[in-house]
Amino acid sequence: MAKGWLRRKQGKLLYCWNNASGQERSKVLGPQTLTNDEAWLEVGKLGLNKLAGEPDRAKPTAPTQPSFSQIAKYYFENKGFKKHSTKSLHQQIVDRVPVLEFGDDVAVEIKPKRIKLFLEGLTVSDSTRAKYRAVMSAVYSFVISEEFLPQVLKLENGSFVSANPCSRVKGFSPDSDYEAMILEPDQTFRVLELLSSQNSPSCF
Repeated sequence: MAKGWLRRKQGKLLYCWNNASGQERSKVLGPQTLTNDEAWLEVGKLGLNKLAGEPDRAKPTAPTQPSFSQIAKYYFENKGFKKHSTKSLHQQIVDRVPVLEFGDDVAVEIKPKRIKLFLEGLTVSDSTRAKYRAVMSAVYSFVISEEFLPQVLKLENGSFVSANPCSRVKGFSPDSDYEAMILEPDQTFRVLELLSSQNSPSCF
């Protein structure tokens, strides 16, 4: 029975396999800090262990199941941005981050856990991860408001959740590590006195 293997590369942990034609394929499971046991568990959950030795799966492109690339395209073509700079920034983030990972996937089938693992695998700060998540969430929220995607999805257990998976991705703070310092009056006086002495012209 054909099997796949794990590979750590550029800070990420990949599951790799050969398809029916002998061509290597791979999928990012998360950051390279995942243990092998955790990685194989994720492989099972995603059903990736069934891909080895099989033909590549065709990507669904039916209008009733738009891919993430399709909803992103709709977002940029139809949303009225107040500032061109905002649209440009969002376009850069979407094209360089989520589209590369999720572009061909059916938008409503992208799971929150997969998004979180993907963001955790990026070599950026938590505040940047939060920004990426927020922009991706904005894409979902807009297309949902335009009825390009359903508002809610029904899970296997019968419960309902928002069709925006980013709303269920937790753990990244948009705040930086900067902490403001409050000075006492006497400390403020000494700082001002020091600055004044540094800015005074030297006497020769």
